[in-house]
Amino acid sequence: MILSRLPLNMVNRGETVSRSNRTAFFLVSLMLVGLLPMIATPVSAAESVTVSISPRERTVNPGDSGEYTVTIRNTGDNPVTVTLSTSQDPVPGGDCTGFTSTINQISGQIEPDQSEDTTMNVSLAQTVEADAACETTVTATISAVIGVPNPDPPSESATDSVVTTAGDGSGGGLVSVDLYFDEDETINQQTKTYDGSFDEIEYDITVENTGQQNESIVNLTLVERQDSGCEPAGDLDASLDKNSVTVSNEEDENTETVKVTVKIPDGQSADNYCWEVKGQVTNNPNVAEEVSDTVELDLEIPELKECSMSLSKTSLTLNPGQEGTFTATVTNEGNTEWSVSMSRTGTKASWVSFDDSANAMLPYGDSSNTKSFDLIVLPDDSVNSGSSNKITIQAKSGSTLKCSSDISIILGQSFGAEISLVTSSLGPIEPGEIKNSTLTVTNTGNGIDNLRISVSSPPTGWGIQLDESTVTVNSKHDSGKSVNVKYSVSVPIDALATESIELTFSVLPAGGGAAYQTKILTVTVSETHGMSTSSIIPVDSQGYISQTGDYNDILVFPIEVENLGNNDDVFRFYTKQQRPSAGGNWDVSFTDSQDNSQTEFSIPARQTLIINVNVLVPNVGNYNNNDILIEVTNIEDPNTADDNDDGLPDNKAQYNIRAIKNNITYSMEARFGEGEYSSITIDNKAASVMLAPEGVMMFEFWIENVGTPQVGPSGLLRTDLAVIDVNGLEGIATRQVLVNGELYDESIPITTKYAIFNLTSQSYMLDADGNLYLAESTAGANAIMVSNNISLFGNEVRKFKQKVTVIIEVSPTAQTGDAGILEVVVFSQENAADRSSGRLILNLEVQTIYDIQFSEEIELYHELEYPGRATVPVNISNDGNTRTEFIIYTPEGFRGWSVFLEEDTSECKDYNEHLKCTLEPGESIEIQVIVRPPNDAEIKDNYTFTLSVEPVVDGDPLIVGRENIEISVLGTPDEGLLGLGLSQEEIASGVYLIVGLLFVGILYRTGKPTIVQMRQAGKAKKMAKLSQRMAASNGEEVSINQAMLANMPTVRTAKLGWFVWMPLTLGIYGLVVNYRIANELKQKANIGPGGLKHTIFMLIPIYNIVRGFQFVGEIRQLEVETGNSTKLSTSSPLIWFFLGTLLFPVLGILLLFIAAIVLLPVFLLAPALIAQPLWIFANYGILWCFATLPFYKIWNMILESLNSSWALKFGN
Repeated sequence: MILSRLPLNMVNRGETVSRSNRTAFFLVSLMLVGLLPMIATPVSAAESVTVSISPRERTVNPGDSGEYTVTIRNTGDNPVTVTLSTSQDPVPGGDCTGFTSTINQISGQIEPDQSEDTTMNVSLAQTVEADAACETTVTATISAVIGVPNPDPPSESATDSVVTTAGDGSGGGLVSVDLYFDEDETINQQTKTYDGSFDEIEYDITVENTGQQNESIVNLTLVERQDSGCEPAGDLDASLDKNSVTVSNEEDENTETVKVTVKIPDGQSADNYCWEVKGQVTNNPNVAEEVSDTVELDLEIPELKECSMSLSKTSLTLNPGQEGTFTATVTNEGNTEWSVSMSRTGTKASWVSFDDSANAMLPYGDSSNTKSFDLIVLPDDSVNSGSSNKITIQAKSGSTLKCSSDISIILGQSFGAEISLVTSSLGPIEPGEIKNSTLTVTNTGNGIDNLRISVSSPPTGWGIQLDESTVTVNSKHDSGKSVNVKYSVSVPIDALATESIELTFSVLPAGGGAAYQTKILTVTVSETHGMSTSSIIPVDSQGYISQTGDYNDILVFPIEVENLGNNDDVFRFYTKQQRPSAGGNWDVSFTDSQDNSQTEFSIPARQTLIINVNVLVPNVGNYNNNDILIEVTNIEDPNTADDNDDGLPDNKAQYNIRAIKNNITYSMEARFGEGEYSSITIDNKAASVMLAPEGVMMFEFWIENVGTPQVGPSGLLRTDLAVIDVNGLEGIATRQVLVNGELYDESIPITTKYAIFNLTSQSYMLDADGNLYLAESTAGANAIMVSNNISLFGNEVRKFKQKVTVIIEVSPTAQTGDAGILEVVVFSQENAADRSSGRLILNLEVQTIYDIQFSEEIELYHELEYPGRATVPVNISNDGNTRTEFIIYTPEGFRGWSVFLEEDTSECKDYNEHLKCTLEPGESIEIQVIVRPPNDAEIKDNYTFTLSVEPVVDGDPLIVGRENIEISVLGTPDEGLLGLGLSQEEIASGVYLIVGLLFVGILYRTGKPTIVQMRQAGKAKKMAKLSQRMAASNGEEVSINQAMLANMPTVRTAKLGWFVWMPLTLGIYGLVVNYRIANELKQKANIGPGGLKHTIFMLIPIYNIVRGFQFVGEIRQLEVETGNSTKLSTSSPLIWFFLGTLLFPVLGILLLFIAAIVLLPVFLLAPALIAQPLWIFANYGILWCFATLPFYKIWNMILESLNSSWALKFGN
């Protein structure tokens, strides 16, 4: 076969076949290779199989068969066929009688490493006893090995066994039934384990009709088993959903499913619980035979460690660092006591801690089965504000989570900030210059925040400016948490080089509060130099400063040197040149104000020092002089430039002084004149004054030329020049020096002549040209007075003196307690060395005095007549030294008296119930104190009250400055008309009453005929109406004639009398009508006691109620006699009586309360003229019209009964 196929294959591939030797050799080789298997010696391996049966055991009811699956596996190398057989062997103690088995053979071969399945059936005879067991063995024998010519003999047969047990059911007979679980007839017992997830366990039981009867009715019963290891069910509730089923024997319809439900209560004890379900056929034709089957069901309840958890709070809103608490309550949902371990998880679990131990025994079996754990929450600010952070509280048994609950921590905002400076030291800065720098503000809180940057106030003149004072920054967890802010510092132009200031930068909440952090910046100042010099003595026209003195006198040339720099500098004085007119050089020295003689003087920055150039006059002839050149150098100032173009470096100054030898004395004297001094010395050389901050004081002093007179060529006395030098009070007060109304700025000529002084104007008189009247002597001045007709009265001759005015104003920044000395020195321009005779000293003390006083001229005793009022003028003055605000307190009223304050000036305004006024020092105001007596004052009464005034300082009353005065007002009643003591109102009321009565009398006399006619017409009208009512009620009209009108009592109506006349007459009208009715009953019908007795009885308390019922009975008697019948004869009066005494008073009080609430806004807002009538009307409407309505009903029944009864009695 191989040889025949190869050429064909080769042809099919299109190969060319040649007859060459190579091809023939190839074909022969192939043939030899193909024959090798045929000529080789055959070799065969032993073959084997395995047997396995499933299931390993089965319970089969008698009469039924059980099916098993048999698997045969080829474990050899070649395909095989097998033969299967079965055998029965009893198990120990068992019996195989009635057990038979059959097995289906496997057709075909089984490939190597493959398996084939078949079935085996074990059948039980109907007579097999329950629980009998038999072992069935299956044997598999290899019958052939496929593909092996001479196989080895088969190896030993393979076997496997199963055990079949007879059940307690029946099957295969006429009537039989089988019970098993989950549609698996092999499962006759089922155990389930409770895991706590549900409260019910269900078992599905299949009831199968295994008999031949068409339908079997099976009754099912569930009973508890008492087997070993089974505990009583107790609270377990086991039930069948069906107690009876009908099962057909038709295929696919021969089963019914029954469900057993076991309800497990919470906390059921751990144990095993057992039940048995029995199914018994009840329609067995053989009544004597019991056909039944049973299945067993077990429930295993292990120890359950279960729980539930509740939290007292499910969320907490806390600020960082704020402590919060909550409670976790764990409830034992298991069935045993167990140890619970509490824990917490979450990204912010560290915020939560347990207040006590986190481990406890969870109770079981008590009333609550709970355990509570207190937890503390203390959050930090590690996340942004407003974030909700979930933390899970867990309860574990060991490491197993059993229950948990979540709490959300809503984080509030933490607040904080830091501030940093680019540099902690700024400078040095030139005076008057500005330098910039930067600071950084960083938010250390966990939310967006508004921050305020503040800086301490620098000293006066210094400046600090922030580009921004409020910034918004993000949370410290976000970008944008820092902000840079520029600032600039300005140095005052007068800042000293020795000055350095510290500025405190703070970052704090924008809404106010303490600073989060502060940083200090030190600012320093650069050094500057400069000077200014001037001579106290004016320079003459030749450019010299001249002084004159006798031999051995020391001539003083004061030079004022001001250090314009901001640092202490040293100034050198030296004599650069002398040019004496005769002899050698004169002695020159330099001294300061303390007479320290030196050539170099240290002057503090911005300060001024007077350096005296002292020249000793040698023994030379009169009028010899010495021209001396003095040079001043600031040796600390390196500036040698000449910016002021004076020919000298700017750090130098020069003065030409001229010392003259002369034996004439030059001197000036000064004494205080008029002024508001606190005290002054007898010689008028020293004084003191006390002023408040911003206080102003003006004083005068007089300058007199007391030098030696010199007779000139014309025989006239000489005139000298006076120089005024004022020092002191720097920083405390400013001063102005005025001469003849002009600011002093140069020396003043002072003559030694005599002038005419006016005592009234306290000044020297001037002639028509505005010049002084001057004379060389007293006699000459008197002659001038005579020649110019100047009166001797009010004028006198005095040696001339110059008046100088000084104004001092205390600085607003001065503080109480500050003090200083003002020194005024007046000297001759020719003799600056004489500074004693013209020296004045003024001591100034800064002290605020608040002194508000009542005038001593206030009249303290006053009288008034009622109802008049008293007006007391009160004068108040400011005797202090500062503008003062004060309160005038209005006294409180007493015994009906009242006091009011009035003023008509702009200095005062209302302040609550008082007055607040303001006065300058020395000013005064007058107020009017109005005293009013009580409205109902009738007896003499003396009312004394205290009027108080109190200064106000910085918005608060100054109690120690309070002043009080007591004012008494005697009130007396007005004696009235003719001394009867009647008031004006009483007199006016009397007059009005008399006039009214006269007017009513005149009207009555004039209208009497008309009134009579109106009354008759009214009575006729009432009779007509009565007649109509009678006809309507009795069926016939009652005729009324004049005779009837004459004899019949008055027809009365209830409304007008009850609602008008009764309240107006306070009930008197009712008594009068009662009297008349009772009298009419006695006279017209001989009923009752008569009017007088009835009226007396009605006035007796308690008995008047009895009399009232008797009165109604008498009117009913009249009805009986006249054949009349009205509501009065029914029970209506009694019903209305009880309503009027029990119900309507209560309703009336309730309505009155409601009316008071409704009208309250009217009483509060409306004037009394409107409110009072409204309240009276409300009382009338509620208390009279409504509350007495039942009695009005009775009254109306009485009158209607009387009207109709009298009409019947006197009618036709």
